[in-house]
Amino acid sequence: MSFYTDELMDIYREGRNKGVLVERTHESRALNSLCGDEAILHVLISDGIIIDTKFSGDSCAISSVYSSLLLDKIKGMSLAQLNELSGDDVLDLVDVKLSPSRIRCALLSLHALKILKEIQK
Repeated sequence: MSFYTDELMDIYREGRNKGVLVERTHESRALNSLCGDEAILHVLISDGIIIDTKFSGDSCAISSVYSSLLLDKIKGMSLAQLNELSGDDVLDLVDVKLSPSRIRCALLSLHALKILKEIQK
């Protein structure tokens, strides 16, 4: 199946979870050095629970769609649950086979979350 289905492109065009979260407790940034994509995560955490999150930055459709879906998934998660997230969990959000270079795009927001976890320590 191609990545560029109507459903996934609707998520991209809609900009789900895209924007700047004004009331945030944390912010994290990750760059994909291969293509120049940038993901900036804005996260509101209260009592160890992710209350809300948005992403901004300049990124391709693949990176944006996976960011949107990942941020949907983590809302309401505890930081302990967040620590359990793997690359496979993120890639499983969309049933599409990606090339290795596009996998880096899909995992960009997860990389930003890992940076965020390091900030938390």
